[in-house]
Amino acid sequence: MVGGDFTPGGEVVGQWMNKIGRTTGWTEGQITNANTDIQSVYWVTNSVIVQASTYQGDSGSAVFTADGDIGNIDGNTPVYFDGVLWGGTDAATIGGHLLYKKFYYSPQYYVRFQQLWSNYIYTHR
Repeated sequence: MVGGDFTPGGEVVGQWMNKIGRTTGWTEGQITNANTDIQSVYWVTNSVIVQASTYQGDSGSAVFTADGDIGNIDGNTPVYFDGVLWGGTDAATIGGHLLYKKFYYSPQYYVRFQQLWSNYIYTHR
């Protein structure tokens, strides 16, 4: 049950976040860095880093937080959407499978969409 959007700018180190990815399924972990700039193929500003596994195919996953006990979320527990997963780091082989031990995401209020064929830019703030 989606309870609403997460409070803009409310990400803090130590807070638990969740994502459900196509490849790795549901993972949860604590924020290790909030509001940080990361250089990947390009610069991504205002990113958040979470200590939880991810892998190729998880990009675009919704990142959310929840009320209640982490690890015991059911269909009656409100969740709060915060952003979109876009990458990972600290690769490790776990059970014969390569995983990234941290994931990066952009909070929704910093996500910008630009159509390449027009001058239209959408910014959710």
